[in-house]
Amino acid sequence: MKRDFRVFVDDIIDSIEKIENSTKNIDFDTFVSNYEKIDTVAYNILIIGEAVNKIPRVIQRKHPELPWRVLNDIRNQHIHEYRTVKPDKLWKMAKLSLPKLKPMFKELLEKESKQLDTDKT
Repeated sequence: MKRDFRVFVDDIIDSIEKIENSTKNIDFDTFVSNYEKIDTVAYNILIIGEAVNKIPRVIQRKHPELPWRVLNDIRNQHIHEYRTVKPDKLWKMAKLSLPKLKPMFKELLEKESKQLDTDKT
């Protein structure tokens, strides 16, 4: 049974929220000295990249504003080049990039859900 792509979009949003919660109310120095927080951010970035891979290309093409390829490439780099992942890059993603993407994924979910509901009627 093929899973509905919306499950993967939910996974992306959930992972961004876990990253936000893990890095809330801390500064960069606290982050880099806390391996649990680094691991939480790194793991959830992997989840995001993997979930992106599961979203059909037709949906991705309808939403070119999202950096699909970049998110997948980051996942691949973290998996294959895990020894070179730098905490400062994780921090920048956690604090700068991902918070901007979360509302975009929420909007995608809303639009596509409405479209699927319309198509069913």
